[in-house]
Amino acid sequence: MANIAKDITNGNLDGLDLKIFEPDDSFGTKKAEADWLIKVGITQALSDSKLLEHLVVPGAVRADTSVIFKIFLEQVVTSSHLIIIENYIFNSNDAVNYPVFFVNCIRKFIPALDQITFIYTDDNRYINNPIKVQFDALIKAIKSTIIIEYKQTNLFHDRFILGGPHGKGLIVGASFNALGNKYSVIDYLQPPDNEDLYIELGNHGLI
Repeated sequence: MANIAKDITNGNLDGLDLKIFEPDDSFGTKKAEADWLIKVGITQALSDSKLLEHLVVPGAVRADTSVIFKIFLEQVVTSSHLIIIENYIFNSNDAVNYPVFFVNCIRKFIPALDQITFIYTDDNRYINNPIKVQFDALIKAIKSTIIIEYKQTNLFHDRFILGGPHGKGLIVGASFNALGNKYSVIDYLQPPDNEDLYIELGNHGLI
């Protein structure tokens, strides 16, 4: 481990095997992963729960943010049904980079999912249908048999990712399309609150 730290510090990345930290190679380059390891520290990168919360700062690189989401979601996705509650998830004019960013946040988990449910605003002014089409296409390119469900409501203000009724959820302090514009927090939703959300979703016919 000391040799890895030394090689990273000295910029000697040729031949450096970092898959112990991210086996699916989602960083894209060894430099991106090395930069991330320098930020968080190797001990924390190897820990099971890795992050308790994360502050997304203005100018945050989307590739880095998607890695952070994957670390959080390791503790959240406990079922085959992922629920994303985000009013403005389809409110973007960037039909190329933004959908790729979002799908990269959940890419690691898609093969094991049977269903993804998007719950978002019922105000159609904030829905860009080409974005929805891109989300759908990118997700089904990873797993063609997955069910993608779209539900509209005005019940929610905050943004949540729920990966199962028993355990933690995730709460996100900004819309996905705005992450990196202003300071915002990614944090865990504790099990009792996560369970309450599932009850309310059921009561309103959203799941």
